[in-house]
Amino acid sequence: MSPETPTRTSSGMPRSAIWGAAALVIVLILLGVGYSLGNRPVADLRERSGQAETRAEASEARVGELEARLEANRSLTLLYRTMLDVDARNFGTANQRLDEAAAALDRVDPDAIGAAADEVEALREELRGLDIRVAEDLAGQRSRVADLARRLAAALGG
Repeated sequence: MSPETPTRTSSGMPRSAIWGAAALVIVLILLGVGYSLGNRPVADLRERSGQAETRAEASEARVGELEARLEANRSLTLLYRTMLDVDARNFGTANQRLDEAAAALDRVDPDAIGAAADEVEALREELRGLDIRVAEDLAGQRSRVADLARRLAAALGG
């Protein structure tokens, strides 16, 4: 046999053609198996992805509710601190805390904390309109702040 002629099988086909055909058949079989195995878990993954999205939406809603409750409690805390400032005759600090309490209450969605929207809006308006002034008798101003704190605590369910 000369080196230039390919080796042939008994049927007369070159051996490289047979190996090439066998390799092609094996590749096609493997592609078919891979395709069928790859398509099977897609439905399960879509279902799990949908469940994860639902849980994420529920978590986002819960975060919004907790943030609203946090701001409402921050406003309530600032009202309590305002009463302490009035008692200590720190009128500038008391007014600053009232402004901060109003700003915190402005960031609260009443539905998120389970409070009546009209009650929260009335509290917002009263907070914006309240101004602590230097006076000899501070009981009236302190009682207004205490009343606002009591109403806000009631709106929060406490």
